[in-house]
Amino acid sequence: MSRSKGLIAVFVLAAGLGIAFLLLDRSPDTPDRATLASRITLYGYAADAALTWRVDAEQGDLTEDRGVLSGVVLRFEPESEAPLTATADTLIRARHENRLIGEIRITRADGLQATTDELRWDESTDTLNAGSFSFSFEDLEAQADRLTYDLRSETAILSDNIRAERAGDLPLVMTGDRAEERDQILTITGNVVVETEEEIYRCGHLMLDRRRDAIALSEGVEMQFADGRLAADRLTVTTDGIIASGGVSIELGTEHTEEPDDA
Repeated sequence: MSRSKGLIAVFVLAAGLGIAFLLLDRSPDTPDRATLASRITLYGYAADAALTWRVDAEQGDLTEDRGVLSGVVLRFEPESEAPLTATADTLIRARHENRLIGEIRITRADGLQATTDELRWDESTDTLNAGSFSFSFEDLEAQADRLTYDLRSETAILSDNIRAERAGDLPLVMTGDRAEERDQILTITGNVVVETEEEIYRCGHLMLDRRRDAIALSEGVEMQFADGRLAADRLTVTTDGIIASGGVSIELGTEHTEEPDDA
């Protein structure tokens, strides 16, 4: 969804200084003056006049589109039915480059919750960027040293020191080089390691679908268990068991057996 760079409506309940007074008192040669106010609301619109974001602040100091707001609630309105909301102690606004700092909490309507201490909002690219970051659903937690959240595709992209844990009937600990979360599907790629209570899996690609309660492994899958190891092109793990397919081989102790594909 494209974002507008310009259409912002500001409604202010001024603390001792009204907008009307500012407009009447300002001559063409008078420089921009700060608006010291409480209960500030900013709106952002797309080119088709659709609302794309809204900022509510308890108070702030604004000059045009620059300034500092405190007690901030930032709400993004995507095309889907899963709006994203971020609350922060402070929003530093500088044209279309914004920083949220302090205790930041992010929620999405489908249940995602996240925390960080600094978040950069780039209106020109429609992205949120953060350093150390963690998010969770009811049964899944993930953390990484870097986050980029694409507001257009509603995709969270994590990199550097990725670790995810899944609770429930199929508890897992997962690590890898890069991860993406979109629509409750977590994908991890690069040097993927998955640990359960009894097995260790290694592969190049993992996809965990929370709604299907299944994990799919591919790209050189190896599974280590107490009595041996299994290798396959693809492996699906569910609460009902394991399905291996493509070039399946099994080693049990010192014995090695070859199994046909789709075993």
